[in-house]
Amino acid sequence: MARQEKVRADPRPLYARAEEAFELLLAQARAGERLPAEPDLARQMGISRATLREAMRAFAQKGRIVRRQGVGTFVVANRAVLDDGLEVLDSLPTIAGRMGLTLVMGDHRLEERGATPSEARHLGREPGSSVLVASRTMLVDGSPVAFLVDVVPAAHLSRRDFRSFSGSVLDLLVGRGDPELAYSRTRVTAELSAGEIRRQLKLREPHALLKLEAELFSLEDEVVDYSVSHFVPEFFHFHINRRVNAIPAAAWGRIAHRLEG
Repeated sequence: MARQEKVRADPRPLYARAEEAFELLLAQARAGERLPAEPDLARQMGISRATLREAMRAFAQKGRIVRRQGVGTFVVANRAVLDDGLEVLDSLPTIAGRMGLTLVMGDHRLEERGATPSEARHLGREPGSSVLVASRTMLVDGSPVAFLVDVVPAAHLSRRDFRSFSGSVLDLLVGRGDPELAYSRTRVTAELSAGEIRRQLKLREPHALLKLEAELFSLEDEVVDYSVSHFVPEFFHFHINRRVNAIPAAAWGRIAHRLEG
């Protein structure tokens, strides 16, 4: 492994220099390689062990390294990233399948109860109306990458429908076929991890998450699912193809066909 240059001569904040130096270190290392012991690595980089630990904690949280108590710190192979557009609604298992990735459900819970005032407002129903709430953590290569919560009126899905549940409420609704689904209205924001979400995603420190909050509508314009999904950004590359307003509709049709292909 190449010797690291000391970083104290750099005028930038020490934590920024430490993380950049550690990034270079990982770029030179092989997957599975054990890093030098903390005292040696801190001495090579010219920083304190406390600063080094902060940098290592950040990279461990991103899944770039794994720290094994009493054994050492190891470089992790480039992790899988789910890359997809948001124009067409697909389930996470479907997206992962297209990319040849294995997405599995981790901790999960199914609860039948009355809708809260907030849930009822999104569903267009009365507070206290019967709903099923499915919450679960999704994993790629054993790492938690998303925490999903769906609230579905009991009129559309029952506990029996969840017997073969593998993580996607959308797939359950599509498979049932009634009501017929039409579109999703989705809001995309960022949110700092906290509480149950942080625990489910096994984040030791507060972490910025990508949040998608959506209502799924039927052809009759009825909301059949209200979902709140939190994604660890390092594992997801979402993109949107946006039409230039001045382009003729016919020309956009040809472009859209190429994008879909």
